[in-house]
Amino acid sequence: GSGEHTLRCREPALGSGEHTLGCAEHQALGCESPETEQEQEEVLWAVCVHSSEETRLFAGCVVVTSEVVAVFRTPQPDLRGETLLLSQLQLMLCFPYSHILALRSPDPELWLSVRLKAGDYLCVIADSNSLNSLYERVKAASPDCCTARSILQLPPADSQTHFIAYILLTGGGEAIPAETLDTPAHTRTSLCSLLLPVREEQLTPTSLPCLLVLTAQWLHAVKVDFCTTAKPYLDGVGVSDDVVSRQPLAAVLLDPSEGEGDAFCHNHVAHLLVGSQLVSAVFVLPQDKARFLQLFTRLRAELQGIKTILVHKLSPGHSHAALYSAESAGQTPDTARQSNPCRSQMSLSLRYPAESLLHTLSEENQCPSHLPVSPALSHLTALTGTGLWEFFHRSVAEVENEELRHVTWASVVFYTRAEQEMPACLMLSTSAVYLLLGDGGTQPGVRSELWPMPDPSDLLLSSCFVLKLNSLQCVHIGLFDQYFRISGPCAESIVTCLTRDSYTTHTFVQQLMGVLSLLERTPSPEPVEPDFYTEFGKKSTGQMENYEIVHASRVKFVYPSEEEVSDLTFTVAEKLAEPLGVPTCNVLLYLLAFRVGPEAGSPLQPQTLILTSCDLLLFEEDYVSYPLPGCAKQPPSRGRYRLSDTRRIRHLDRVLIGYQPFPQAVTFVFDDVRDLDLMSDVTLDHFEHPLRGRGTRGLRRSSAGTEVQWCLFVPSAECREKLIALLARQWELLCSRELPVELTG
Repeated sequence: GSGEHTLRCREPALGSGEHTLGCAEHQALGCESPETEQEQEEVLWAVCVHSSEETRLFAGCVVVTSEVVAVFRTPQPDLRGETLLLSQLQLMLCFPYSHILALRSPDPELWLSVRLKAGDYLCVIADSNSLNSLYERVKAASPDCCTARSILQLPPADSQTHFIAYILLTGGGEAIPAETLDTPAHTRTSLCSLLLPVREEQLTPTSLPCLLVLTAQWLHAVKVDFCTTAKPYLDGVGVSDDVVSRQPLAAVLLDPSEGEGDAFCHNHVAHLLVGSQLVSAVFVLPQDKARFLQLFTRLRAELQGIKTILVHKLSPGHSHAALYSAESAGQTPDTARQSNPCRSQMSLSLRYPAESLLHTLSEENQCPSHLPVSPALSHLTALTGTGLWEFFHRSVAEVENEELRHVTWASVVFYTRAEQEMPACLMLSTSAVYLLLGDGGTQPGVRSELWPMPDPSDLLLSSCFVLKLNSLQCVHIGLFDQYFRISGPCAESIVTCLTRDSYTTHTFVQQLMGVLSLLERTPSPEPVEPDFYTEFGKKSTGQMENYEIVHASRVKFVYPSEEEVSDLTFTVAEKLAEPLGVPTCNVLLYLLAFRVGPEAGSPLQPQTLILTSCDLLLFEEDYVSYPLPGCAKQPPSRGRYRLSDTRRIRHLDRVLIGYQPFPQAVTFVFDDVRDLDLMSDVTLDHFEHPLRGRGTRGLRRSSAGTEVQWCLFVPSAECREKLIALLARQWELLCSRELPVELTG
């Protein structure tokens, strides 16, 4: 062919194919006309790194003939134009096969390295199929050159998980290469100029792309020296240990505004949030972006445990993070779908949720006043209706067509951190249980020079624990329905939710049973020939046997048994030092409460309150380690109950109810009694309650008349009223008069 040919694309499509060049290009290759060629040219569109006296990076094409290899540079097309003339290609390098000294393709087939006898170094970056074709053709044409495949020091991963991309840090509205910190603003022109330089002086790059490697747990960034010239015969691609960085995949998330921008950004740029740093990954190969996003989404959804999510972005200057606010409740489903194209395949029930469901979720999204929530969770409490629904599907949900069914707030305790109680928002969907933990469950990432982490003052990040319903094995309901524990396959997936309210526990368990009924479970294997043990050891689905329900989804719901209540009664009797021959006291009420400190603003101390027929006891309880999980390798380091304080009901003087020193707190005022002489012991023992006779030292009010106060906060109003009613009845039985109850301001 002759004349000028037109390539109709905004930027070169990276790949191989058969193309016919014009007369000017044939003259550049040393041919008088196309007819003098021995074989048709093969053209590979690629990104090239040429190193001679200086390093130059550019997008262009590699032309392979039967005699020479030529490399052309593709100028950046006019941003307003749609065409690129082949006659505008600029010849950068041309050499015969006899000038090739070494040829090498690395293990992740992403680039081809060529070393010339003159000392020039050429690196061609393209897709693996095109590189293999180029490698075989050049190797066949130059049999005397040194050929090998190098072994990079990379994390163990499949070759399909390797990507070449620029890493640009976004700060103050600017895109900054992680290596230099002096690149112009993050615009379409500056991003495009990384691959298609506009001016000749831009051919010398300030930085080179790095190698991204995705594994099941980590995102690795390897700063590769494509232009290594220190070792002769291309001994390998230089990779230093100090330029390899990794971040937990759980701390990396996609920008919810993905899909915005022009054609170049749509094909090459992916916006990420790595830790607290906004990052733009500019992929050298356009097909790599779609492959990276697909693989990243799948690997992150497969992660179990705690992950980072974006709740809100405060600064209006940035364009990368989606904003979730209470005002988004007025957003229609159509506009929501347009702003979130990745959810375009939602079912109709998710695009248009029922108003009754939105209203129920809004009522359930009420955070109790005693939970010390982080700014991220505080913002979450303001979401209602469509705003809450869109937040779940944009930032929390991991399966496209899962539906949010229930929201509640509680304190949670993880089995691996049994002594740390943290507030959480529980979101139950048709696919998983999500626990939004705020700042308490954050797993910090690994920092390095490639990932400087600024202060995320403009971002509201939250940690989210995910337990897939198909991984749920057992649900334990605590005594008096004060809490429940959900258990997965490992210790990290065992967590206790302290609702401190029987109604909240009951509602969550019923909702959980409902969504479990929707799961598609594989049928149970056919039993072998029945014997004695299978006949008497099996449990019927949906029937309660020994306080255990086996759901149709094969998830066990275990309720407190009489043995557990007996163990509690024995523990109480042991702490009270009941003498032999005296009937054991009965446990009338078991509550999870907080003890309020004497000073204003002091933190609430979680306590277990137990009311017996004659005593009030306060315990510090291990809520998550008992009953012992199946994955436990050894017993817990501490017992289940540790006695904090105990008082006899007959020593109770009065009960104060009001807002001082804590809102809706209940204050029990006891007479401070001390040990006296033997005569006092005999007198008190004579008038002691018949069930309380004991040989211990007697107690009475001290001469000073001092008092001891228990200030307790019981979150549930129903449980608070039940406590006062039972206590008043027992006090009246012991003291033969009504319990004084006073209201305070």
